[in-house]
Amino acid sequence: MYPLQRILVCLDLSPIDQTLMEYTAHLSKALPNAKVYFIHVSKKLEIPEEIKKMFPNITGPADEALEKGINDEASKYFVNKCDTPYEAVVKDGNETEQILKWSQVKEIDLIVMGLKKSLKGSGTNAAKITAICHASVLFVPENASFKLDKVMVPVDFSKNSAMAVDVAMALKKLGNVEVLLQNVYKVPVGYHYTGKEYVDFAIIMKHNAEKQMKTFLNACQINEDDVIQVFNLDEDDKPADVIFTEAKVQAADMIILGSKGRTMVAALLMGSVAVELLRANKEIPYMIVKDKKANMGFMQAFKNL
Repeated sequence: MYPLQRILVCLDLSPIDQTLMEYTAHLSKALPNAKVYFIHVSKKLEIPEEIKKMFPNITGPADEALEKGINDEASKYFVNKCDTPYEAVVKDGNETEQILKWSQVKEIDLIVMGLKKSLKGSGTNAAKITAICHASVLFVPENASFKLDKVMVPVDFSKNSAMAVDVAMALKKLGNVEVLLQNVYKVPVGYHYTGKEYVDFAIIMKHNAEKQMKTFLNACQINEDDVIQVFNLDEDDKPADVIFTEAKVQAADMIILGSKGRTMVAALLMGSVAVELLRANKEIPYMIVKDKKANMGFMQAFKNL
């Protein structure tokens, strides 16, 4: 199984934290040997001396107090409900830098962040963190309740898609989850030079996608009967919209997408589809799977330059 054992959950002390805690507690039950770290990054509160003299008991946020508060809240979802170990980490400074740092310090496999639609709070710089981090990332909407009966994996038949499918099939085995594989295909520019109509060429492209899917499943050693296959034509060159629409039609409980690219640098960064899906989707939990080993190797090589 693609490893998802060490989990870092990003908290901002807003109401979405409870959703992230509960969702992660449920998810960790399906992940063997999981350990959860809750991280909150707080900017230092500078209190003017005049105010300190007026109110001598006033203090800034203490790391210990915040850690205790997070641990107490997390205990509602972890203690006696799942045996996954967890701990809180509270740091001062730049939020993005600290999250990236601690994802490396703790050798994190999966970073969990909230997707806000209406709740107040600063949130996290999700796109920037996801673009740079070596770990896979799971986005949990503010109104999410844990349900994992069906996951949808958009595939382009690449190595990165295979990693995402690996995660989905592991969840299927551990929790009897239904796996839906989706391929978004389109008619190439210049099709009219072939003398065929758009509709006719779309049929040709779908048949080609079906053949590629069969080859892909064989390479992944997956029986066709163990997954559902869906093929969607992208007529407007907006694959993220097609993915999100199909996920809603299928009532998917999670979208799992392999990060774009075939090189270490490309795998580290998010592809345009991943970025657009992050912007469009505020309703369905969404995981971007990355090649952690390749990304960590690239980061180390970059540091050594």
